[in-house]
Amino acid sequence: MELNKGYDVLTVSASADTLDLDVKAPDARAITFEWTSGSNMGTGAAIEYTFRMDVEGNAFQGGIVEYMGKGVYSLSYTNEQLTRLMLEELALPIDEDATIEVSIVAEVLNETVEPQLSDPIKIVVTPYRPVSKTLYLVGDATPNGWDAGAATKMTAISGEAGGFVWTGELRNPGSFKFITSLGEFLPSYNKTMSGTSEALYLRESDEDPDEPFTVPASAFYRITVNIIDLTYSIEETDGMAGPKYDHIYFVGSFTGWSHVAMKQDVINPFLFRFGDVMEWTGGGEFKFGTASGSWDDMYHPTIANAPYTHSEVMQNGEGDHKCC
Repeated sequence: MELNKGYDVLTVSASADTLDLDVKAPDARAITFEWTSGSNMGTGAAIEYTFRMDVEGNAFQGGIVEYMGKGVYSLSYTNEQLTRLMLEELALPIDEDATIEVSIVAEVLNETVEPQLSDPIKIVVTPYRPVSKTLYLVGDATPNGWDAGAATKMTAISGEAGGFVWTGELRNPGSFKFITSLGEFLPSYNKTMSGTSEALYLRESDEDPDEPFTVPASAFYRITVNIIDLTYSIEETDGMAGPKYDHIYFVGSFTGWSHVAMKQDVINPFLFRFGDVMEWTGGGEFKFGTASGSWDDMYHPTIANAPYTHSEVMQNGEGDHKCC
């Protein structure tokens, strides 16, 4: 191992001096910083490095400080990592050019050697508005209705930033929109109201237009959206493409009439299971819910006072039948 670092001047460089961070490629490498070793002044002592980044003119009085340790001479950030640092740590504006400075501190683990500071370099960076990594369907056309806390989760499309897909039954009459967080109606993605354009509209306040989506008939649909491009498609599809509900709940005297989620089979999405040790007493009964906390659209046995071995069910229908 080389212990004598000689008298190398500590410098830092960057793979780019202008960065327009790409929201469509969050995981792609945006920039790499590299620095020289600096000098231990022939002492043979190890050198520890600290990376500093701040807004131009702040003289590194705050900003981002990352301890790099020994023997590390580079640091990279992805588009998403750097954007979040710019917005959350440096409070830079979205979609506006800003200049940041980067410097390296080298501390020799020998008290006779003063810390070394590299001359700062400047980079012009344009952070983007981060988009949600989750998206949900909410509305009376959807399986779980207008309960934002039980909204139907869409699946993120692998390899497509901002892309989500869902297949299931939508109802007519009824309407729906997209929300990004369970329990929160804002922000939401709604149907645009501008002319004949078929695009998503980002709704961020109660004062914004609140135009929902509808479908022409109750059927199974495949919904694909991209919240970066603000595009969507709603296509009727084969009902066997997916189960009618994403969640089924065991409800009864054994659960205190609370809705307990059943486990969906990873191979057969139409199969839901529930397992527990239950004390079977006279008067015990149960049925199956389709939305947490909701008594609508429940599955019941086809006969009243059905034994627990009864295997035929109906949805709604006449009578509030239960297994017992």
